[in-house]
Amino acid sequence: GYRAWDLGFASYMVHDSVLHHGVGRTPGIAKRIHHFGPLKLMLYDSSPIRCYYHVRNPIYFWLYQSKHGGIRQIVHSIINSCTFAATFAMRPISQRKQLIACLRGIWDGLTMHMQRRY
Repeated sequence: GYRAWDLGFASYMVHDSVLHHGVGRTPGIAKRIHHFGPLKLMLYDSSPIRCYYHVRNPIYFWLYQSKHGGIRQIVHSIINSCTFAATFAMRPISQRKQLIACLRGIWDGLTMHMQRRY
């Protein structure tokens, strides 16, 4: 959509459309909030393929595709990706595949390896 918009094409959105992705679990990223006194810790649960693309695509977009973003968006995207991966690093045994997928997605986004698939 961004590339088409950048070329001057108009687009539209159909709000009633449904797209089914077969990722092997319920779609989306589930959040779990843990309270430690006054502190809140939000942990995410998702499939490894969603983790990979969740961190790879924004990094690639802000680094290589967007002409309207600046260093602020690039840094923000990288920090968000790292904090998302850190939630899986807190559970290295049960969430190992998600952590590996996040780290690989960060690397592929930074090095512009969009041909790679998870």
